Amino acid sequence: MPTQLYAFLNERMLSQPEEAFAIRESLEKEFTARKLLYRGKPFQAPLAPYVITESEAAELRISSVILERAADKTISAVFVNKQLKSYFRHMDKTVWEWIEKTNPFHPPNLSFTRLDAFLDRRGKVKYVEFNPGNPGGKGYADEVAEAFAANPVLSDLLAPYPLQYDSQVRKGFLNCFKHYGEKHSIPEADRRVAMMDLRESSTRADIEILEEYFNEQGLEALCIDPRDFEFDGKRLLHRDKAYPMVLRNMIEWLIMDRAPEMPAFMDAYLAGKTVVMNSMQSLIACEKMMLAVMTGPNFRDLYTGEELAAFRKYLPWTRRLSDRETTGPDDSPVDLWDYVRKNRGHLVLKPTGGLAGIDVTLGWLTSGEDWNKRIDSIEERETWVVQERVEIDPIPIPDIRDGKVVSSLKYVCVAPYVMDGAFYGCIVRTSDDPVVNVARGGGLGCLAVLRS
Repeated sequence: MPTQLYAFLNERMLSQPEEAFAIRESLEKEFTARKLLYRGKPFQAPLAPYVITESEAAELRISSVILERAADKTISAVFVNKQLKSYFRHMDKTVWEWIEKTNPFHPPNLSFTRLDAFLDRRGKVKYVEFNPGNPGGKGYADEVAEAFAANPVLSDLLAPYPLQYDSQVRKGFLNCFKHYGEKHSIPEADRRVAMMDLRESSTRADIEILEEYFNEQGLEALCIDPRDFEFDGKRLLHRDKAYPMVLRNMIEWLIMDRAPEMPAFMDAYLAGKTVVMNSMQSLIACEKMMLAVMTGPNFRDLYTGEELAAFRKYLPWTRRLSDRETTGPDDSPVDLWDYVRKNRGHLVLKPTGGLAGIDVTLGWLTSGEDWNKRIDSIEERETWVVQERVEIDPIPIPDIRDGKVVSSLKYVCVAPYVMDGAFYGCIVRTSDDPVVNVARGGGLGCLAVLRS
């Protein structure tokens, strides 16, 4: 991370606050015009992009592709390896029935995924989870980058720094569906994509942006509430048009909860009459348990040498909390429960299927007494993971608070998108809280690469 650039921005905006206010006003206007909305209001945004070096950007591109490939391979192995499947047996029985019934009908387990990462104190990439089921930012990512690049005041301030805003996430999603249509010989006139979301969704704008882009690029797409579908036994229909492909903007648990309200979609999906990207088997990779499988000692023969090297370099040590006899970060044998109690200063407890940072406990921000109580309160330890802390420092980014320009320390999560095995860009989230999540009040930013 180029610290000199951030030092310049902080000094400049604190001394000339009118520039900071102009940047904020322009971003809010751009965000509103570009549908960068959450619950009807523009996302919060930092006053500067997240800037990384060319070498850091190259590492993001290469590592994210290797890890996505390994995650896809792991999902396939779950269906043939009973020991591996036991790591995910806690998942809802109905979801497992759906996964096993639809698995033969669908494309690769992960047509696309978003990987959530941080740059640690040494400037090295560390990934903390996979997010392939319904990754937020599908439509937002490119629009945020374009909004920052179009900001006239910010562009003038950063003119001495050769920055590249390079996000092509929309193109990646488009290519996924184009390739699927070609591979499965869907007649060109019948290649339509249903952008599936509830009318009342707080993030519907995310796929409305993609809907517009797909149509501009010649692939017919329409945002459809799944309660409005019909099924004639052969085709998933909406207003007499068939939709052989679906992009969902709904997490798996929401689909499960609402399944009785959308019988036509469920019948078509379970019968293999429409393809859903990503399909239900992608939920396996959404589990934090995926990192316990990859970094643990039990399944190393599943992966290539390149993949194992990537796990060691890019993933934090992670273990299923119920695996008492295991290995520590240095690969030596440990009693896990004893190790977790003694090393809270660099450990995190997470529910494997958790969302939005809920129930995540950071050991270094928790007293020893509360940490032990938290461990003792977990009854189903096979549904929790303990993970090594990723040592990240917040970045001093100018902000406006209570009508004043201040230098604010922000934690930054950078999330690469990999689609059809290729890297297509990132979205950035910022927060005052080390658990970075938009649902917890975080902001939406973009990545810029400082060219040499």
